[in-house]
Amino acid sequence: MRAAVTSFDPPALDAPTLVADGETLRDMPEGGETISRPSVSADGALVVFAHGTHSRLTDGETSALYAARVGDPPIRLAAGVPPESETRSAWPALIDGEAMAWVVYYARDARGVRALWLSALDLARLDAGEDPSSPPFRLPGGSGQLMAPSFAAAECRVAECRSDLECCSGTCSASTWTCAP
Repeated sequence: MRAAVTSFDPPALDAPTLVADGETLRDMPEGGETISRPSVSADGALVVFAHGTHSRLTDGETSALYAARVGDPPIRLAAGVPPESETRSAWPALIDGEAMAWVVYYARDARGVRALWLSALDLARLDAGEDPSSPPFRLPGGSGQLMAPSFAAAECRVAECRSDLECCSGTCSASTWTCAP
């Protein structure tokens, strides 16, 4: 399997750019050729994805997490997963930033129990070709059925407004909009 991204900027789509090829990652500890659940940054330049034998991690299947800048080789997020889940991590979701990004994912422990984990990504280390991930922390709560984490942006409002109802719609930016607490 392969993962590729393309620009969605009007008026036309760019040609797809290959991010990862499962065949080239076959010899990694998780094995396999499946690339699943890619999560792409808002600008389309950063991708996190799972690679392994399957996308769901059931019955001995394996998967590991990778990050890549479009046009650069993928880097395994080894430091960003618990040691017992090195080849048992899947379904990554990305929230990007300028210097740091965050990835949330689920991992199975040695007993097969699912949990959600969060790891910071240092984008300067990624750009230097190093593992950008930081030691993760487990997100408390939830259940063994957790599988597909996601992020939602904070609501945005014009700085002078008391509520969203008084404001026009838009997205957060440093000068015009502020994110509500």
